Amino acid sequence: KTVFGTYLHGIFDNSEFTSMLIKELAKRRGLKINEIEAFDYEVNKQKEFDRLADVIRSSIDMDKLYSILNGGCEE
Repeated sequence: KTVFGTYLHGIFDNSEFTSMLIKELAKRRGLKINEIEAFDYEVNKQKEFDRLADVIRSSIDMDKLYSILNGGCEE
């Protein structure tokens, strides 16, 4: 197995770059990849952030949190 990594944060979020890299690596190993399914990383990332926010909202008393943020610290 081959592992590929980089210190350039977010480079694999670019689907054009990632597709090109996968095709090139496959070519070097003698594999043929005709088509790579498009994947929109930005849309997926936003969807996962929304899912996280939903879990947090359902787990926290949001009215109490907003009250504390607005200067109220009643117990």
